[in-house]
Amino acid sequence: MNTLILILLLIIAGCNDKVTNEITFEGESENWEVTLSYKLSGNETYETYTLNYKNSNISDKTKVKFQFSSIVNNKILPPFAFGEITLGKDFKIESTSTSGAKMPSNNEIFDVSIEWEGKKESIRLTSKRVGRY
Repeated sequence: MNTLILILLLIIAGCNDKVTNEITFEGESENWEVTLSYKLSGNETYETYTLNYKNSNISDKTKVKFQFSSIVNNKILPPFAFGEITLGKDFKIESTSTSGAKMPSNNEIFDVSIEWEGKKESIRLTSKRVGRY
């Protein structure tokens, strides 16, 4: 009986290593929807961002500049993700990277700056979904 209990405890403890934490930050402007997700699986943190142009009045060859910044104690930190990319036919920019960075807390705030065709918008991202599974 004790052996059975010990085996069950080892199985449960082994399963806990595979727990995944996830947090998603979202924001929206007149022209853009932005999502920034973090997923912690084991020792890896996966960061995924999506910029989605909401209208269809733009060429799929449009160059888009963007940058993501964290806000800590009401101060904007240097950008952690930025680039200039051609929008593409689905009007979406998406990227996933892996890092050893820590998971942000659900009360962190991010700003995204987007420039295209002589226009510029800033979007504030706040936490929308937090999960552990």
